[in-house]
Amino acid sequence: MVRRGAAIAGMLLFVIVAGLGVRGCLDARKRAAIKDWTGDAAALVRESNAQGTTLVELLQGGRRGTDPVQVENELNTLRSESRQLVTRLEDLGRPDELARPYRYLLEVLALRRDAIDRIADQLPLAIGDRGAAQATERIAAEVQTLLAADVLYRVRFLTELRAVLRSEGLADEVALPRSEIIKDLTLLDPARIADGINALRNGGGREQATARPGLHGTGIVTASIGGQPLANGGSATVTLRGPLSAQVQVANQGESDEMGVRVRVRIGSGPGAIEAGARIECIARGQTATVTVPITREPPTGQQVPVEVRVDPVPGERKTDNNVLRASVIFTR
Repeated sequence: MVRRGAAIAGMLLFVIVAGLGVRGCLDARKRAAIKDWTGDAAALVRESNAQGTTLVELLQGGRRGTDPVQVENELNTLRSESRQLVTRLEDLGRPDELARPYRYLLEVLALRRDAIDRIADQLPLAIGDRGAAQATERIAAEVQTLLAADVLYRVRFLTELRAVLRSEGLADEVALPRSEIIKDLTLLDPARIADGINALRNGGGREQATARPGLHGTGIVTASIGGQPLANGGSATVTLRGPLSAQVQVANQGESDEMGVRVRVRIGSGPGAIEAGARIECIARGQTATVTVPITREPPTGQQVPVEVRVDPVPGERKTDNNVLRASVIFTR
C-alpha cells in the first residue's frame, strides 16, 4: 500500500510538472507571437508614416518646381501603397489577445487609405483652372480624416496594445512607433491648403520652375465682368446677354519677364461656386497684359453674388496684397 501510494504521488507530481512545462511552453509561444505581430505591425506603421510625410509635403507646397504630371504620379503611388498596407495587415496572423489592437490599427490604416485615395482624386483638380475651390475644400475635409486617424492610433490602438503587452510582461521589450501625420493643424484650413497648392501650381510650369534673381511681383490693374468694371470692395450690376466672360489686366511689377501667369475668377461661394481660369503666356517686365476668362456656367440672378478675381503669385513673389480683387455683383436679365 505504501509503495502504491508513493507511486501514485510520483505520478501526480510528474503530471503536474509536465503540465507546468507544457503551460510554460505555450506561454512562451504566445509571448513570441505577440512580439512578432507587434514588430510586424510597427513596420507597417512606419511605412504609413512615410506615406503621410510625403503627402503633407505635397499639401504644404514643398514640391515647388515639380511637374504636375509627376505630382499626380506620386499621388497614385501613395494611393497604391496605402491600399497595400491594409491588405498586409489583414494577412498578418495574430493571437486572440490582440483582437482589439488589431481592429483599431486596421481602422487607422483604412481611414488613411481612404483619405489618400480621395486627396489623390482632388489634388489634380485643385491645381487646375476649374473647380479648384471645391477640390481644395474637399482636400481640407480629408485632412480632418487623417487627423482623426492620428487620434485613433494614439488613444485607442496604443492604449489597447500597451495593456496587452503589460499583461504579458512585454512592456519593456517592445518599442512602439509614434504615428502622427497631421502635425500642422493649420492644414485643416482650406486657405492653408490653397496656399500650398498655389506653390505647387506656380512652381510646376515647364517655362519657369524656379525664380530668377531679383524682385518679382504682379498686380491686378483692372478687372471687369460682362463689360462692367469691378472695383475692390465695390458693387456692380451686370446684364446677362450671351456668353459671359471676365477681362483682367495684370501688371508685371518685377524685374524679370514672367511666364505662365494664371488668372482665376470665382463667382459665388461654397461648393456651388463657379470657377474659371486662364493663363497669360508671358508678361514682359514693366508691362501689362490682358486676358479673357470665359465663364461657362450662368451665375444666379437677382441677388448679390460675391466675385473674386485672383492672380496666382509668381515664383519669388512675396507681396501679394494686390493680387486679389473682391467685389459684389448683381446679375440680371
